[in-house]
Amino acid sequence: MKRRHSQRVEQLAKTKALLHIALGTLWLIAPHGQAATIDFESVPVGTVYGIDGPHNPNDTVLVENGIEMSLAEFNLLGEPVDFENAIVGGRYADLFPSTPLELNRISVVFNFAAVGFDVSEVTFDYGNLGGIVNFAVNGGPIVEPDYLTLLPDGPGELAADVTATVLGDTFSGVVTLTGPVAELLVGGEELYIDNVTALPEPTALFLLGLGGAALIHRRGCKSTSHANTPGRARHASE
Repeated sequence: MKRRHSQRVEQLAKTKALLHIALGTLWLIAPHGQAATIDFESVPVGTVYGIDGPHNPNDTVLVENGIEMSLAEFNLLGEPVDFENAIVGGRYADLFPSTPLELNRISVVFNFAAVGFDVSEVTFDYGNLGGIVNFAVNGGPIVEPDYLTLLPDGPGELAADVTATVLGDTFSGVVTLTGPVAELLVGGEELYIDNVTALPEPTALFLLGLGGAALIHRRGCKSTSHANTPGRARHASE
């Protein structure tokens, strides 16, 4: 009896340790365990999207990790006024740690419908060397701030249930959109962007892993129960 009790305690301790490891790992990786990114590293430096492409507004020019990038006209005072070029790398690529996309009086639209999960957060890096910015979320109105740091940051100001936060200054930083983001438009006159990343709801991944951890626990308990049950048919026939 004492031996069976000891085996059961030992098995439960192992199962508990597995659960702690699984849950701890999931908690750490859930926000980043699944993501989709366009980072322009796979595109040759100097590639041109836009009037010199030659391309037209609404043309899809790049698809990477399920994110579709198309082109749009650049707005000024609420009206489309120009359609120039987006250049991989650009004139000042050496100022950035990785290969950016230079936006020169043109906008690009990122569509996240095919990433394979419901997007709850989108981030991207920026460098702004001058001029106004075009910015819109989920097909909403295009706002035209002088700098990304001046984006409307109240809940629902850009799109329903979406909030924008900017970590950085007028020249460089990271923009984060929190909420159900299906589409992002961003444009500029001398704007550089990079690492456009879509993330799923962290709790969805956590709960998925939690189900797996619970299965580990259940199997461990079942294994212990079988090992300590006397008079099983297999033993009785022997």
